[in-house]
Order: sequence, then C-alpha cells, then structure tokens
Amino acid sequence: MTVPEPAVDATLKLVLIGDPGVGKTSLLMRYTEDKFSEASLASIGPGVDYKRKIITVDDKTLELQIWDTAGQERFRTISGTFYKGAHGILLVYDVTDEDSFTRCRTWAQDMDRYLYDKPDAVKYLVGNKIDLNESRKISATTAQDAADSYFEMTQVETSAKDNINVEETFQSIVRDILKAGIIGGEFYEEEQQQRNVIRITSTKQQENAKKREGCCAKS
Repeated sequence: MTVPEPAVDATLKLVLIGDPGVGKTSLLMRYTEDKFSEASLASIGPGVDYKRKIITVDDKTLELQIWDTAGQERFRTISGTFYKGAHGILLVYDVTDEDSFTRCRTWAQDMDRYLYDKPDAVKYLVGNKIDLNESRKISATTAQDAADSYFEMTQVETSAKDNINVEETFQSIVRDILKAGIIGGEFYEEEQQQRNVIRITSTKQQENAKKREGCCAKS
C-alpha cells in the first residue's frame, strides 16, 4: 500500500552548479537517497535532472526540488531556465582541484546574470571532497576569505563520499531561505489567509458576544 505524501507548506527550488567532476551529482544522491557511487562522479550529458525530498524544518513541511546540471556544464548550455525561480544556489568546487575553485568566479557571474527573478536567492560556496585531504589544494581559510570578500556567500565544506556535512549543508541553506523570507507565493498566502481567518473569527465572536450582552441587558 502506497503511503500518501504529507501536505507541504512550500516548495523550494535549489540548484547545484560548478565545474564537471566536482561532485554535484554525488552530493545530490547522498542527500536525497543516502547513496554514493564512484560512477556518479562525472555526469554524462547534456541534460538537467532534479530530485525531490520532503523535509520538516521548524514545524514546516517543505518539498525540496534539487536541480543538477547532469553534465550540461560540459557544453556550456546552461540557460536562465535552469536558474529561474531558484531560492537557493550551491556553487560547488573540488578542494583538490584549484581550477574548479578559480572558475567559481565565472559561475558566480553567470548566476548573477540569470537570477533576475530571485536576486535575493541564498547562495552557498561548497568545497567538496574533503575526504581527499592529503590532496587538498584549497584550504578552508582561502575559501572562507573568497566567500567573504568576493562571492558574498556562506562557505561550507563537504564529502559526499564519506557523508560529511552533507545533510547539515542542505538543512542550513533551507533555514537561511526561510529566514530570508524569499519564498513568497502560496506559503505566505496561506499564512496570511490563516491570520485573516483568525481575525474574522475573533471579530464575529466579539459581535456575537455583544449581541448576547445586548439581549441579556434587554431582558
């Protein structure tokens, strides 16, 4: 028997960008299915793929739609459609590959150009493959300095292979999206409707109370 999915309060779109081979698909698979495969280290494309995950954060049930370029970045064919409506961006680089870190600047420029409908989207700079620490080329300090001074992003490090800080990274960006108040749409409309219902109910209760008082006073 299929268990029905819970009703969600909002749908969030997250996108993973970065050079080929940095581990975007591995992060996606680790977070959504708790799986890791060496075969997923380099996506074959071009194409776009996304996975869904239902989570609960701060008593809110959220549907995450996490988009992966699925090899499309090899052909530089990523368009504004990929970024459209994104609430959060995870710009991923490989801590053992200095070029992938350097090219984050180009990715950031593309991101700023295409995020015209969500300029306040929450952005994370993600250094992946920290399980290969002996081959590390980009220190956490270097990445943090770049995140603060140039990218203006939150900087984190992960290992999809060893499942280090993956769950925490996605939870963190979701919380930051909620704090930023950029979801909009049905989520906040429903909240507003609930507040209106409360006000209407309260007003009717007051009116009924006055009627009852008036009735009693006349008697």
